[in-house]
Order: sequence, then structure tokens, then C-alpha cells
Amino acid sequence: RSFMTHLGCMEDFRGSQILTNFHDLNSSDRSATPDHQHVHIAGYYNIPGFWDEELAGKLAEIREVQSKRNEKTTISLVPQHDATDEWDG
Repeated sequence: RSFMTHLGCMEDFRGSQILTNFHDLNSSDRSATPDHQHVHIAGYYNIPGFWDEELAGKLAEIREVQSKRNEKTTISLVPQHDATDEWDG
């Protein structure tokens, strides 16, 4: 089994670009931070912009918003395969 991937726009995608409407943690306007019950991230190894701490920070921000609301958002991550076999952690 194998995959072929053309990075295209994924090459420029950043973790900070996920759900950008979660930026206002103090908003009393619930429409400013819409409800998301599940966030799915796929292709982690194929998106270099996820490898720094931006993605981790954004996911923590989502959890913080949901915690303040006493709600829960589940998060799943499918890393895919590191085609270079160089990923060490």
C-alpha cells in the first residue's frame, strides 16, 4: 500500500490557521466561538507547518475555550506515514 501526495497548498498551511474563530476566549457572544464537537487533523507528516508548536497551541486553545464553557471537544490525529523515514519525534 502506498500514497502519492502533491503538497500544493499544504506546504504553506500552518497550525495557527485551524479554526481561527477561536481567538476570542473571553467573548460572551457564543456565536463568536462556534461549537465544535470534534476536530480531526489528518496528514500531520505531510504538513511541515504542523511540526512546530503552532498546531499544539491551537489545539490547547480549543480545549481551553471548551473547558471555560464546560463543554468538550474531541480531537483526533491521523499522522499518515513519514515518507522520508526521518521523523524522530
